[in-house]
Amino acid sequence: MRRHADMLGYRYVYTVCPPDHLDDPIGYLLDVVCGMTVAAVVVFDLEAVDHSPARVCEICDLETVCPPQTWARVCMNDARAHAFPDHTLSVDEAVRIMQQHRGCSALECARKSNALTRLVAAGKMTPPAVTAADRVNERGIMLSDSGIAAAPLHPRLRRQAHGR
Repeated sequence: MRRHADMLGYRYVYTVCPPDHLDDPIGYLLDVVCGMTVAAVVVFDLEAVDHSPARVCEICDLETVCPPQTWARVCMNDARAHAFPDHTLSVDEAVRIMQQHRGCSALECARKSNALTRLVAAGKMTPPAVTAADRVNERGIMLSDSGIAAAPLHPRLRRQAHGR
């Protein structure tokens, strides 16, 4: 693999060997890759990435030795980069997606929405307030009896309203 990387013009940096007890060795690889500035991951064949080059291509290029093939990194401007994932996300994957899609709205990006849902289900994140009453309570604004939020008054206006 080192020779293949050198032949393609890459500087070989590191061989990743995930521990045997991991359920998701590809996720382990992607966590290592996210921590480094990596242009490509070189593997012997697609079996090394569980025949799913898309997971690696979200972060960097994927090069296979046998057959010699390049799987290009997905451009984040491409709609497929924001599409609903084709597999159940692990918690680590969901964290990585949340980092990669920081600029996306969960309402518009299906991938970020799925990652957010996974993290909330795992108890790693608290969902944002969704109702108007929740948002009002978060801001400490009092609701009137009619359900309309009463904006807090400036201290000077409060004195005038009470005739002081």
